[in-house]
Amino acid sequence: MILAVPFLRDKDLRSAVQASEIGDKSAQTSAAIKNHYDQLVLEARIIYGPNVPLIAMGHLFMHGSLTSDGEREIHVGNLEGLEAKIIPSEISYMALGHIHKPQRIAKKDHIRYSGSPVFLDFSEREYEKMIIKIELDNHSIQNIQQVMIPKVRDILKKAGSLAEIKHFIETYSKTYPLQTLLELEICEPKMDITIIHEAEDMLQSFESDDLKILKHKFSFGNTEKADKIFLNESRSIEELTPIDILNKKLEETNMDTEQKKVLVSAYNMILESLND
Repeated sequence: MILAVPFLRDKDLRSAVQASEIGDKSAQTSAAIKNHYDQLVLEARIIYGPNVPLIAMGHLFMHGSLTSDGEREIHVGNLEGLEAKIIPSEISYMALGHIHKPQRIAKKDHIRYSGSPVFLDFSEREYEKMIIKIELDNHSIQNIQQVMIPKVRDILKKAGSLAEIKHFIETYSKTYPLQTLLELEICEPKMDITIIHEAEDMLQSFESDDLKILKHKFSFGNTEKADKIFLNESRSIEELTPIDILNKKLEETNMDTEQKKVLVSAYNMILESLND
């Protein structure tokens, strides 16, 4: 029996527990999600009996899960993620979604993210993409197997001087059937507008069946932020989420980590109330 649970928004969970019973927002959310799954297990057992294996789905951010740059934490008030203990023991397999990296949770084989089947961000270039095959027999799970998805393209990041980058893209040959996707960082010791123009002209005219350059940036000097010019990497305001904008603003402040967490949590609560 599949317990097909979609993403649970804050308004979907409010009636699950009384806010007055649990003071902490994070604890309220965790308790409400646990209660939701407990109720589904109870209903499934009443309808289908005690022996039918239960496979649950969950669009959740679990404690200890590793994320890529293209992901964001979900569930208001749970900045550290949900604990595995909220998943009822009667659930034979917990199929988790939202996180792109395949991984077990709490070292348990039956609580997993299978991950995204395709690469969604350059930070995922080292991930092994897979699906999870579950074998059921005699009313129980007998085997959980990782099935690797065949790789059809490379995802690369390349840093170097303009001369090094030129040589790389002119001599590159793909390994897989589809064009390789590339992110470039052109690094030079000091700011030089001539290098910028030369690189931009080269990239605008570049065409290859083997390679597609999706974004690039320039870095001048060592670590001074003032000496770094990023081109074609920053997104327009329309492409940023409200929480992206807040995080960018917080990066400019000297606020400590705990203060930032409190502010992000409060901001998320406001966003959820606006979307209700």
